[in-house]
Amino acid sequence: MSGTAVGSGAAEGKARKRSRRHALPLAPDRQRFGAPHSYSFILPVLGRTSIHRLGLMATIALMIATVTTGFVMGGHVGTTKDKAALAVAAGLRSIGFRVSEVRVTGAHQLTVPELFERIGLNSTLLTTLGFDAEQARRKLVEIPWIKTASVRVLLPGTIDVAVVEREPFALWQRDGRVNLVDREGGIIGAYEDERFANLPVVVGEGADKRVVEIRQLLDLHPLLRQQVRAAVLVAERRWTLKLADGVDIMLPEEGVQDALASLIRIDGQSGLLKRDIAAVDLRVANRVIVRLTDRAAQIRSDALRPRARSATPASPPPPVKPSARTI
Repeated sequence: MSGTAVGSGAAEGKARKRSRRHALPLAPDRQRFGAPHSYSFILPVLGRTSIHRLGLMATIALMIATVTTGFVMGGHVGTTKDKAALAVAAGLRSIGFRVSEVRVTGAHQLTVPELFERIGLNSTLLTTLGFDAEQARRKLVEIPWIKTASVRVLLPGTIDVAVVEREPFALWQRDGRVNLVDREGGIIGAYEDERFANLPVVVGEGADKRVVEIRQLLDLHPLLRQQVRAAVLVAERRWTLKLADGVDIMLPEEGVQDALASLIRIDGQSGLLKRDIAAVDLRVANRVIVRLTDRAAQIRSDALRPRARSATPASPPPPVKPSARTI
């Protein structure tokens, strides 16, 4: 009886220890998997059984990789690293770590095949455990169109790619080359697509860094903005607006808004910009200087000649000599 009781008590003690072990709460994810990185492997929350299953699959994958590497290093399979990589990839894919889904968000100007080619997602032997998410992210942000990127691996078979693209804001011309630039003046690429033909054009050294300034100025005057073909930054100090009909509007360095508002008011009253003029000079404060085209200047000169002749006083008649009289 005493032996039975002792045995029964020992069994109950082991059971209590087991129940206490299983009753321990799970540690937070940060403690189990380490501190978070710029990329992460995220386990789907499917319950303890799924997590245990994934852990078992990872263990098996590690065993396959170890055994395969041993065979290769020992000369049983081959001596090249490529053979080892192929063997390991095949093993991982066979137990469920194949890439079954790729999610891409935020890509509008770049196509999905272009993204896949850039980060190596077009390989048929790709596995989620063998995919380097951080390296893929670095390759994506090297693309001029992409401002920021995020790449995550979601085990067992999903890769999530999210990008934020640069927005074309203007066309910048310098040294005969035209590039797309964003709001900050960052070059996106060469202008080759007619979809961006309606973007404002800025010309000259430093104009790329001041595209927001000139665009906001022209947005205040929509009717004038429609006539502007390009804005040229002169000596990185002031703007000259090139209108579609060939008229140049020379803006001052300071007081640009007031000068342009004055021109718009005068144009509304007299239709100045519709006349045969070559340039409007606003560089001097409170003055509007207009330069006519050569044709208009010649017409004006010809028109002024008759006036000049008619305004010249006539010479007095010669005196009349008295006629001789014979007495």
